[in-house]
Amino acid sequence: MSMISAYLKRLSDSNARADHSPPEHSPPLHASQIATLHPGHFRAATPMLQQRFDFCGAWRQAALQQDWLDPAQMRLAWSDPVIEARLALRRDEGTGIVASVPSNRLSLFAFSPARPDETYLVWPEQTGDEPALHLHSHHQTHEFANLRDFLAWLVETR
Repeated sequence: MSMISAYLKRLSDSNARADHSPPEHSPPLHASQIATLHPGHFRAATPMLQQRFDFCGAWRQAALQQDWLDPAQMRLAWSDPVIEARLALRRDEGTGIVASVPSNRLSLFAFSPARPDETYLVWPEQTGDEPALHLHSHHQTHEFANLRDFLAWLVETR
């Protein structure tokens, strides 16, 4: 089992214990492309992201009250009015990743339907490298070099 898979399993088990119910996630799926926030622009799924989708598709309340999106839901960010409003809010603030990185290098990884908290994939300029993750939660921002580091932080802080 890879580190990504092990962290995902630990996170899922921790959620099940805390909620006293089975995790709410859709079946695993193959993801070859990930939509960016620029309509019609995609990035190739990296090995770590593919391992994440090999574990499950969409995952409701995966961590920090955020729903983790599957690739089809990421693509819907182009036309979802709630997500568009969140992106506009982040741009209007003039700070943070949404205001400073071009939309063709950002993907929405997760968001909270109840409050303005999101996690973004930040794609490197060079293809082939894993994207960084930027978490906006409770008026705080956390940055992680890749999905493995993000998952390790989530598992260790629970």
